[in-house]
Amino acid sequence: MSGLVSGHPTKRLSLLAALLLLSACGGLETGNGQTPEPPPEPETAEVMLALGLADMATPLDIVDAGGATVVLDSAELVVDELRVDLDRRGEPVDCLTLERASGVDLDCGADNRLSVPGPITALLLEQRWSPSLGTLNLPAGSYKAVRATVTGLSLAGQVTVAGRALAFSLPVDMTHMLMFRQDDGIEAAAGDKLTLTLHVDMQQLFEDVDLGACVQQQFDRTGANPVVVDASQGCGQVRARLMTALDEAAYLD
Repeated sequence: MSGLVSGHPTKRLSLLAALLLLSACGGLETGNGQTPEPPPEPETAEVMLALGLADMATPLDIVDAGGATVVLDSAELVVDELRVDLDRRGEPVDCLTLERASGVDLDCGADNRLSVPGPITALLLEQRWSPSLGTLNLPAGSYKAVRATVTGLSLAGQVTVAGRALAFSLPVDMTHMLMFRQDDGIEAAAGDKLTLTLHVDMQQLFEDVDLGACVQQQFDRTGANPVVVDASQGCGQVRARLMTALDEAAYLD
């Protein structure tokens, strides 16, 4: 070893570089001199995450908790992250391989949850994502739930109260984990082509929300039409109930 620490500095560096190179090359072999086999490709299914409205036509004609008729022209959710829960029975997920196959950035957690980072907008009435998610190559297994980290809800349309039609828009800022669940799980075998539909039942969304009274109240105060619903001006209960109702109106199919 003394020969490696004495002599000309350039020679010492050259010797060290050669030793490091030999060490790196040797690291590619196993103890018996054989190159280890690459890990097997994961078994995957082609999965599309679709949006559904519980078989309701658009534009939606809804009756709210106060009996007012609500016609929605647009309904959007801003999603910061989509997480797909898998039942993989402890098997690891090869995230890089899945990313290459899907062409979509994925985050793979130790708890076998695959995340599609946002922001992504769910255009509920149009039943599409912006930008489009396309087809994801995801591991075969049982799909239990899709979780959406929602940072905003935006509704717009008309509400008819006592025979008067008032246009409205309702922007809601929030940070809310919305769960689309299928308790029995949805099986996807290797090579399957599967569509997981995230449904929002819009009628159920308004069952406990008296939107008409809120819009009428703000119209009487400001005379503005369309009415921009402001949660800080007496409509805070509408905002809170919408957040709660989202959980009850969402399911996976």
